[in-house]
Amino acid sequence: MVKTKAGKVRDRKGTVEFKAHYINNEKSHVHHEKSQFIKIKGRWYYHGWAE
Repeated sequence: MVKTKAGKVRDRKGTVEFKAHYINNEKSHVHHEKSQFIKIKGRWYYHGWAE
């Protein structure tokens, strides 16, 4: 995980930025993403790409 914004117990929205490192066809790659999440009835759900 690179960074988080909000997403605490009392929040309804949060943002997570992460980097996933993987190997495909013997080549190293990095997937870098910043995603939004929303909380509904106490559970967090992916809500799309964040700017």
